[in-house]
Amino acid sequence: MADTNFINGTVIEPAWLNDVNDATYTTVPANTTAIAALSSDLSNSANALKGAGQVGIDWSLLYAQNTTGWGVRTAGQSYNILRSIPVAEWAAIFAGTSTYDVTSIINTALSTYKDVFLPAGVYSVNPDTGIQVVAGCTLRGAGKNKTIIYPVAQGGTTSELASYTKGSVIRRTFNVAPGTNSYINDVTLCDFAVVLNHPIASVTTTEIQIGIDMRNITRSIIERVHVGNIAPLSGTLSKTSPTSGYECQGYGVVYGNVSSSASSYCGGEVHTIKESSVWGAYKAIAQDDLTLSPASGAHAIRVINCDLQTAHHLLVQEQQYTTGCFWQGNI
Repeated sequence: MADTNFINGTVIEPAWLNDVNDATYTTVPANTTAIAALSSDLSNSANALKGAGQVGIDWSLLYAQNTTGWGVRTAGQSYNILRSIPVAEWAAIFAGTSTYDVTSIINTALSTYKDVFLPAGVYSVNPDTGIQVVAGCTLRGAGKNKTIIYPVAQGGTTSELASYTKGSVIRRTFNVAPGTNSYINDVTLCDFAVVLNHPIASVTTTEIQIGIDMRNITRSIIERVHVGNIAPLSGTLSKTSPTSGYECQGYGVVYGNVSSSASSYCGGEVHTIKESSVWGAYKAIAQDDLTLSPASGAHAIRVINCDLQTAHHLLVQEQQYTTGCFWQGNI
């Protein structure tokens, strides 16, 4: 048949429809404004909120929440913490300038998903609450010079640290005697840094921080983690170096427990820290600290291939109750 042009109102005969009922052709007016806008969006490759931003993935763009690009950027075997952080905060986190408090967001994710991933960036945390680990959890980053947990400049006295009142950046919840506690086992921390935030030209006795507080936790693994007042080299965080001598404040990593006869006893033994670094602390790695954990006996602590620098006490065990410890290859 020859080509036929239909106009509005033309009756289409059955021969054209293969013996289907007659039909009338009606034109639909084109929405030229909408078509032009759609065409413009699809050709826009610079804006993640436009159509082209949803086709494929551009890692330099901040994709709107629940779009395809956002889903790809935040996917993985671990729960990507960016899924719970407003997209508007991402740029500052990636740039290392964020002051957005992610403490409660990380705590909710650990409690809900257990395995949580922090992409490269700087994450602001409140040490009065701290990141609170739970049984069987893993907190991982993109590398100890890429993912930085940076507490705000506040902490506690040694008595407040000892009683879990405040000051520990990463810790468990704990009720001192006569309270009771559940056991928290099998905690893994890897591939990030905790950069302490003490005064850089004075000594504080009221805002002391503990980077990683493993007291009263059983069977933890820390690997490829950096802690201390001195930030890791070539890292995401740009921090003014403390004046010489003032970097030796606070605690890097702490292990300990309470007497097994105490109502609050809930384990606290069998830990491994390896291939990690502590730069700048009063005590870099402290086991059974007399002030923080009186009558402590945190058995079977392994410290392997760790880089410990610029501290009054690099690696200490301070009480007589502990056995089965292993320190090897540390510098």
